[in-house]
Amino acid sequence: MTNNKQNENNDAGQDRFNIRLPKGTRDEIAKKAEENQRSMNSELVARILKTLEEETPLDDLNIFLSDREINRLGIQEASTEYNIQSLISNSELKMLTFFRKLTPSKKKALLELLR
Repeated sequence: MTNNKQNENNDAGQDRFNIRLPKGTRDEIAKKAEENQRSMNSELVARILKTLEEETPLDDLNIFLSDREINRLGIQEASTEYNIQSLISNSELKMLTFFRKLTPSKKKALLELLR
């Protein structure tokens, strides 16, 4: 049996994806994989699946950008959803949604605390 045939048999029901990592990331993944007693591949798959499960659709967050925000962020396309997700993290989206629901006095107090 050739290597290609062996790979086809081993990969049945799985997708293959090559990835380039920033320098040092491989060692960090290897360390975390060892801590969690799993292979590097299993560590990466587990982390990717967890991230995908934790994503919150923008519609659920009620995030709407004003024209001013769109201009400030330099967004050119009409589809702001993609652009928002590429500019800020899920945690930042949740914080922004929470912040926008606060009264003006609570917003001011929170901003003072953060300074």
